[in-house]
Amino acid sequence: MESAEKERRTFIYTVGAMCMVGRGMFESSTVLNPPEEVNLLMQGIFLFAMGYLIVTQYMTKVSLVFFSYLGLMCLYTYANVHYYYIISTFLCIWAVRGVDLNFFLRWKLRVLTLYLSLHVVIYFILKYLMPETISYAYRNGIQRDSFLITHPNTFAMFTAWAVFEYIYLHYARLRIRDYFGILLITAFVKKFTDTNTFLLCIVVVLFLTIMDKRGNQFFRKLLYLFSRYGFLVLTVFFSVLTASYTRLTGAALQFYDLLNRLFTGRLLYGACVYDFYGGTLLGQSVSFGEKTYWRGYWFDVISCDNTYVWAFVNFGLIYMLLIGAGFFMISKKTTTAQQILITSYTLYGIMEAYILNAMFCFPVLFIGLCLWDAAGEKESGIGRQKKRISVEEGTY
Repeated sequence: MESAEKERRTFIYTVGAMCMVGRGMFESSTVLNPPEEVNLLMQGIFLFAMGYLIVTQYMTKVSLVFFSYLGLMCLYTYANVHYYYIISTFLCIWAVRGVDLNFFLRWKLRVLTLYLSLHVVIYFILKYLMPETISYAYRNGIQRDSFLITHPNTFAMFTAWAVFEYIYLHYARLRIRDYFGILLITAFVKKFTDTNTFLLCIVVVLFLTIMDKRGNQFFRKLLYLFSRYGFLVLTVFFSVLTASYTRLTGAALQFYDLLNRLFTGRLLYGACVYDFYGGTLLGQSVSFGEKTYWRGYWFDVISCDNTYVWAFVNFGLIYMLLIGAGFFMISKKTTTAQQILITSYTLYGIMEAYILNAMFCFPVLFIGLCLWDAAGEKESGIGRQKKRISVEEGTY
């Protein structure tokens, strides 16, 4: 009965989550644009599925109160910044308990692979038959292809997390041909999108995977420590760095400028927003004109692809602290494969702002998958389930 219940919950979770995945794909595509009614229907199915899984969970009163307050916080933040991934990610983390996450990831990998393949094929057809219909992005004079997706970085993000899902799902069975295929995909994406974040994270994941396969205990220890503390450390580091910019002098200012150049100007955007609006714990609305002058700099668009910085000045530092605390709490329950993906997730946030979208950047779901076991809670709460649903960490 328990196995049947787990399968039922997994199916409901997958249907709901795939609706949100589909919505994200449609929003990012320039060729797949269904009517708004379709997007609203998918959103409704997602909310119904996650809501059903949450109200039928069996949890302690402490967990119920905690998640209820967290849900109210997410609604407050959404009202301020209109970033709905805050809510969808929160619901997916809460609802994933007792779900076979691998089942959902397998289906998402299939759909995402089809989605990316379709865009690449159509792109090359149009490029050679109707080149005037193709638009490009440019950075420092370098042409960047987006493959009919809204931005080259978005295409690279989809591809990166599809590769990470493949590695995670096939971790115990990875072969030389898998590594070779991943390197070919990496070379292709780097050549056409000129995205450094994608290259860095793929290299890190492959390196850590190879070190683990070789049984290197030193790297396993470093991996464990970084997956346990890295997210919290980077959250504090970038928040303090952003808040301190206007007071930095001498060697400290030179160090900041070095980091800012290394991160292609991302840090300076955050310092500008902080100077105008300050930091925020629960989120704040920020707005600027078409051009902004600040301390000798002109900005055409104020945005920041460093999640740690942008959380501090826009959608709320509290969420980064909670995610970091979650990774800390579950660290002793995670497998090596999960630790590698948490490390990649942590690093990805330095250069991109996508990681709060759990439907694509999935390691944050490990928190909901492992949290209750890590906390060692006794079951004495609400819900219609009569038995505790075991949490499966994954089969590798």
